Amino acid sequence: MAKTLLTNLNSEIKNSLPSAILDIRNCVYYHFPIYVHKDVEKFQHYMLRSGIDVVGYALPINSDEEVFHSFKQNLPFAKQIKENTTFLPIHDDYSNKDMVSMAKIVNQYFS
Repeated sequence: MAKTLLTNLNSEIKNSLPSAILDIRNCVYYHFPIYVHKDVEKFQHYMLRSGIDVVGYALPINSDEEVFHSFKQNLPFAKQIKENTTFLPIHDDYSNKDMVSMAKIVNQYFS
């Protein structure tokens, strides 16, 4: 499924993906990360209106948690990734047609 989605994304979008995601042979996908440079909430609302439920990072930045206070560091890149990455769903019950449709919707948003 991820290979079909990746194949059908515009090259500009592929350039903003984590490089490891491009190695289809060595990845197991449950979610497909995509970095949104501007207004991630706007993108999430667009996708939801298009019938695709995307999610952001659920995990906290450990350095910001009180329990790790003694390890506190300013981690601007971690914060940027957490706040600007959203995940496209990859499900076993999706067809190749569903993946192509999702890619078209994403491509439309960024065009």
